[in-house]
Amino acid sequence: MKDLKIIASNFDINPEVNFKLLSILKKESKSEYDKYIDKYKYTLNYNDAKNLGCFPNIENDVLKELNDNFKYKTKEIKSLSKIKLLSFLLYISNLKCSFKYIENAHYKDILEKIKEKIISYSSEKNLIFKIPNNYGNYELQYYSYLNLYVNYFFDKLVPKSKINSHDKSNNNSEESSKEMDESLLFDWDRKTYGIKEKIDMTEFENDKNKLKEYIQEYINNNKKEEKNTQMMEVENKYDNKNKKDKDNIKIIKLDDENPKTLLSNFFDRHITKLKKYEKEIIFLFK
Repeated sequence: MKDLKIIASNFDINPEVNFKLLSILKKESKSEYDKYIDKYKYTLNYNDAKNLGCFPNIENDVLKELNDNFKYKTKEIKSLSKIKLLSFLLYISNLKCSFKYIENAHYKDILEKIKEKIISYSSEKNLIFKIPNNYGNYELQYYSYLNLYVNYFFDKLVPKSKINSHDKSNNNSEESSKEMDESLLFDWDRKTYGIKEKIDMTEFENDKNKLKEYIQEYINNNKKEEKNTQMMEVENKYDNKNKKDKDNIKIIKLDDENPKTLLSNFFDRHITKLKKYEKEIIFLFK
């Protein structure tokens, strides 16, 4: 087991090594097993994870949800992460909302239900390991893609003011969350390799700050263009209704905090974009 611990400490997303190591820990060191299993079960091949008792009583629910949205019926799960990713993309793509027949008070309930459903697809743990996830097996890579999509679509249903405040709070808690994450990484090999050398990072930091400024400027310009487009749409709407009274019409300011606005943008932009690739997504998974 000592050799397995050293290998896992240096390359911690090898599915075969992790399965053998966790199997031994389950028998010989339950405390270590309990510490690492909830995070490292995502690095295992699905059948190995099942053999360790991970993801219990989940198959029937996952298959039912997939088969409700997918006309090609699946009877067996060979890759849980692949199935969950397909289910999530189909769930988003199949969402419908009739804005004509819904009272304003109900938009918040609809918004919260969709957000709750989206979050239910995410992993229990932050899937950051010592080695980049693309060096892991397909199971881990699909989980990584799933979490990226979950974060992407969830953020589209959050008011901009809350996103900004969330970013600020993240800056304050970044160090503590990093420490918590690292405590769950395999850590048995105390050996050091190579020679430590101090490097002047001034040029790197300058380039990084320039890149941040460029990205922020790009985002701000896009927001301005998006807002101008929205205002033009509102203007055109009122122009067509009553051209004679155009000068007396007050342009309605779009409220990014309003659940109806958030839902409308979510359906009109992001779901529409995803639906364009629905056939390609199904083809890839088939």
